[in-house]
Amino acid sequence: PRPAKNFAPLAQPRRITLQDRVAQGRLYAVWNVPEWGHADLPALDLATTVLGAGKTSRLHRRLVEQEQLATDVSLGVGSGELGSQIYLVVTARPDVDLARIEAVANEELSRFAQEGPSPDELERARMRALSGFLRGIEKVGGFAGKAQILAESQTFSGNPEFWKTDLTRLREATPGQLQATVQKWLGDNRLTITVEPYPAYAALGEDVDRATLPATAAPPDLDFPALERTRLDNGLQIVLARRPNAPTVELDLLVPAGF
Repeated sequence: PRPAKNFAPLAQPRRITLQDRVAQGRLYAVWNVPEWGHADLPALDLATTVLGAGKTSRLHRRLVEQEQLATDVSLGVGSGELGSQIYLVVTARPDVDLARIEAVANEELSRFAQEGPSPDELERARMRALSGFLRGIEKVGGFAGKAQILAESQTFSGNPEFWKTDLTRLREATPGQLQATVQKWLGDNRLTITVEPYPAYAALGEDVDRATLPATAAPPDLDFPALERTRLDNGLQIVLARRPNAPTVELDLLVPAGF
């Protein structure tokens, strides 16, 4: 039997803040969305294209060209058999506050949810998707080739011709459908990760006294468990140390058998 679909949307927003040895900060946002073959996925694919795929996308124009807050923006769908994810990645310009970038990105997502795409935006996204599909099936193998498309349809849906269903959904998608899917799936229930460069550290000054080592606190007392010993009838000596913290047993056997 095929595994049950379970894409587990987040019940509430989650946030992680990291520091790394990088020159520029970066913002990540991830949404859990339905599995490959779901009726909403083609509309989500088109919506993310309008919002964040290429230099004509809304997020690129706003963040990179108009406000010059970022050097790169991408938004796309990664589909899977059990569930899919939408990834937003924004690379900040040096010294730009990631909170400002996140606020602008949220504004564009909210505007799309309220207004939807224009007919021209939808047609550009549709032509991009269809032309990519046609270029892919010029090949037999490889990614997006005929063999991969047929195998994917057979593996994920049990029907090697399921790709026709997705293609029809892509061709028939309307601005209202894109708007509705963004309202439904691209809300606040996402994982946001911000990665900041490490700050520049420097010595405090020339007047720092380095002749004396910093004082250290007293080490904590060690509390080892008492050892229990016994010997089996075959002469094997048993040494037991009880540690009730975890319900596990670890066994080491030492045999005096030479080198």
